[in-house]
Amino acid sequence: MTRKYILGLDIGIGSVGYGLIDFDTKGIIDAGVRLFPEANSDNNLGRRAKRGARRLKRRRIHRLDRVKSLLSEYKIISDRVPVNNQPYDIRVKGLTERLTKDELAVALLHIAKRRGIHNVDVVMDKDEGDKESLSTKDQINKNAKFLETRYVCELQKERLEKDGLVRGVENRFLTKDIVREAKKIIETQMQYYPEIDDTFKEKYIDLVETRRAYYEGPGQGSLYGWDADVKKWYQLMMGHCTYFPEEYRSVKYAYTADLYNALNDLNNLRISRDENDRLEYHEKYHIVENVFKQKRTPTLKQIAKEIGVEEVDISGYRITKSGKPQFTSFKLYHDLKMVISDQKILENIDLLDQIAEILTIYQDKDSIINELGQLEYLLSEHDKSVISDLTGYTGTHNLSLKCMQMIIEELWHSSMNHMEVFTALNIQPKKYELKGYKRIPTAMIEDAILSPVVKRSFKQAIGVVNAVIKKYGLPKDIIIELARKSNSAEQRRYLNEIQKKNEKMRKRIEEIIKEYGNENAKYLIQKIRLHDAQEGKCLYSLKDIPLNDLLRNPDHYEIDHIIPRSISFDNSMHNKVLVRSEQNAKKSNQTPYQYLTSSNSDIEYSVFKQHILNLGKNKDRMSKKKREYLLEERDITKYDIQKEFINRNLVDTRYATRELTSLLKAYFHINDLDVKVKTINGSFTDFLRKRWRFRKERDEGYKHHAQDALIIANADYLFKEHKLLKEIKDVSDINMHQNSSEIKNDKQYQEVFGNYFKMDDIKNYPITKFSHRVDKKPNRQLINDTIYSTRNIDDKIYVVETLKNIYDRQNDKVKKIFNKYPENILMYQNDLETFKKIHVIMEQYANEKNPLAKYYEETGEFVTKYAKDDNGPVVKKIKYYMKALGEHLDVTHNYSGAKNQVVQLSKKSFRFDIYKSEQGYKMVSLSYLSLNNDKDRYFVNRDEYAQLKKGKQIAETDQFIGSFYTNDIIQLNGEKYRVIGVNNDRRNRIELDRVDIRQTDYVKLHNLKKGDRIFMTIGRNTTDIEKIYTDILGNIYKSKRPKAPQLVFKKG
Repeated sequence: MTRKYILGLDIGIGSVGYGLIDFDTKGIIDAGVRLFPEANSDNNLGRRAKRGARRLKRRRIHRLDRVKSLLSEYKIISDRVPVNNQPYDIRVKGLTERLTKDELAVALLHIAKRRGIHNVDVVMDKDEGDKESLSTKDQINKNAKFLETRYVCELQKERLEKDGLVRGVENRFLTKDIVREAKKIIETQMQYYPEIDDTFKEKYIDLVETRRAYYEGPGQGSLYGWDADVKKWYQLMMGHCTYFPEEYRSVKYAYTADLYNALNDLNNLRISRDENDRLEYHEKYHIVENVFKQKRTPTLKQIAKEIGVEEVDISGYRITKSGKPQFTSFKLYHDLKMVISDQKILENIDLLDQIAEILTIYQDKDSIINELGQLEYLLSEHDKSVISDLTGYTGTHNLSLKCMQMIIEELWHSSMNHMEVFTALNIQPKKYELKGYKRIPTAMIEDAILSPVVKRSFKQAIGVVNAVIKKYGLPKDIIIELARKSNSAEQRRYLNEIQKKNEKMRKRIEEIIKEYGNENAKYLIQKIRLHDAQEGKCLYSLKDIPLNDLLRNPDHYEIDHIIPRSISFDNSMHNKVLVRSEQNAKKSNQTPYQYLTSSNSDIEYSVFKQHILNLGKNKDRMSKKKREYLLEERDITKYDIQKEFINRNLVDTRYATRELTSLLKAYFHINDLDVKVKTINGSFTDFLRKRWRFRKERDEGYKHHAQDALIIANADYLFKEHKLLKEIKDVSDINMHQNSSEIKNDKQYQEVFGNYFKMDDIKNYPITKFSHRVDKKPNRQLINDTIYSTRNIDDKIYVVETLKNIYDRQNDKVKKIFNKYPENILMYQNDLETFKKIHVIMEQYANEKNPLAKYYEETGEFVTKYAKDDNGPVVKKIKYYMKALGEHLDVTHNYSGAKNQVVQLSKKSFRFDIYKSEQGYKMVSLSYLSLNNDKDRYFVNRDEYAQLKKGKQIAETDQFIGSFYTNDIIQLNGEKYRVIGVNNDRRNRIELDRVDIRQTDYVKLHNLKKGDRIFMTIGRNTTDIEKIYTDILGNIYKSKRPKAPQLVFKKG
């Protein structure tokens, strides 16, 4: 008989912890961790960026060749293309004066080389998120004001003379501004050269303006094209409906999609009032007609006014990242309303949907007008023209129009949200045929609207589930906890915020101890935090809580759970307030509303409510969730309300989690397999860890992921063993069952969650199974992009490095290099006078972190190179040499006229191969540069590989041990390690890491002073090397050693 068990899954950004608990005995069966790199574009970014750069360069060269051909046709240039290093001066001169033909050629070629931005709406920049720098759109708008009285070249020349540079974030102009200058220059020169006519001007301007639109795709004959059919191109990307896979998804801004989203928003609202707490049909109708259709950006205040309630009476709405209420904006409706003459268009929903699709699919004015002309509804020429000018239409909805139209009527006339309607109408996702599959397929994950990070995590999780089922049979239950942060960057921001808050609190405690001389503050952190947030008042009486009294008599004040934990299952700061002890005793297990509307309270509820609303205006003092808890006016003893709290605080209802659970549930249901799939909120498992005194030690390695999974699996027993969680449908009858184990109050809550004997089992269980996802992908970035020049010093080649941001106050390298290694600075060798100028500044501001920054701060001027008239160019960077040239790729041949060797450093390691000879172990290293590719494969040239072996003195008779890729497990001299890659091929040195913990964490854990990285040399002292194979669960297994290394890899 198959053993019954519960499977817990802790799904993170780069890990899946799994834990199996025996269903009957609660004993631990197995646990381990699957680890994998976070899915992000960084691994492929360099390769894609280089490809994009090559494409831009190729098109620029082609454009300049056509300009040269035009100039040659009009006898402006001959075979020789003129060169001039003052193009901005020439362009400015050409606006009003005669240019020589050579100068005209220089000006027109320079303009054609960088022709500005033609579509601001689609430009994305790396610095867009930097609050200190302007976005592309803002910078263009700023430049537009300057260009009201001048041309682009005039503004560029001014900046060149003032700052010593032109190109950079400020050098952003629209193509039309560049074209305006070009027209002016050509028109001026037409006065002096009769051969330059209007035809020449039109041809040149066409060359500058014309672009291949991204939706046109590759040129004719390309394998990757779509035959110039734009709709076909868009449909390749838009995907299919979740519920009707034969239907394409709707475009994002279709009127039907907006109405569907708006009704779903409205049905999620809860109204605090005596009658129905949901919106009626007539209320939704009036909100849509009088708010959504009248206001481009609907607000909570407008909705509240329309239905005659206060803003605070409404909950359940979506919020923005800044915490503001968010509702659907009918973009298309409002855009059309502003420009069309035929207002009947706004009443035709099918027509609106068709217009939205045309605006989304087609991007140029002529195509849009043409497609609008094909519609059955006859639009006027004026309306077609103004509609074609509308912008900002991108993206798709998750559902098709057919699907949304099917349930919109139900959304109008019921209070159910869209998921509840699908359930009520028994409409099931039909993405993939799951019947008969022996393993849970992952293809469905690809179609979900999820980030690459989440998709990879889900695929790895499904792989773990499949492997567990294969080994142990079907589980009774699968319990899932999904990471609350969607990527490592978000996780870092979150941890930084926590660190900032903790640091702020630490300083606050120090201030209190210094001011009051009371060490109690160290032990009252949570009470002091609540005291400050509440402006020093007891919220249930609004009486002052003197800080000095809190420190001297902390027992006089208690932390109360706003909504009793026995109902809310929320132990976070959102559900805590600091109150006087007598107030807490009188409130007991009631809500603030229930207590303050009773005869026991000291203040009126209306006074309390106004105070909370005032506090809630500052989100740093009070979160939205806490405000809603404090103003909860419903009867929390009712079944529906308790169910809502459980769903909110115990069950993870996020979209991403629903996607995974929907797939698992559908698979088990369709195949008649009795497996229950549940989710648990991360905040609840965090609470369990704290209650069970189970510290989450991230620095102790990866094992905590498996321990978390075991806690998650154990948490399932809480659902099973306590009536409120097991059979919530019977909540209304709970008090009738005297012998049931329901949780009635906080005392019982403590008994249930306060101590759990299985924690010792989890703490003591040896976690030894770790599986790392091996990276064998052959088409990664070949080498680091940075280009370095070199210098030969005393017959030794050194790499020349560049120090940038030399006027940054935090840049301490400037001072360090000038003080310690002045002779290594190229300026010292080649421009001693300029070096002396900077040296004087270094001595003048010797006490500053960066003397150059202080010099700029005081003078407002940059340092300039030495010149007799003191008008030399600005010194923006400093070049110096420090380290000798090691492993590199010589790219000198790409730079004609280079006096010194030009190189790229850090060849990317693909793998290394180990051989055993009579003399010991030897290594062949393969970088990504070693790989070639053709139509359907990547390969290592056999002759080249043979030469690599020969260079390492590896004979044909030597035994091949194995190929080691990143994250492979290698057993070296009896110890297991995880492979990072080759550190130095010439010295046969590889970099490794520990299997169960990062070396950096290991060093920190054991208080070691050095050794953040592990380097091993394959050589005489190597006694044994073996490749260790693991499955996805971390089980070690034996595999037959290959006779020879793999040199051919299939694509795809």
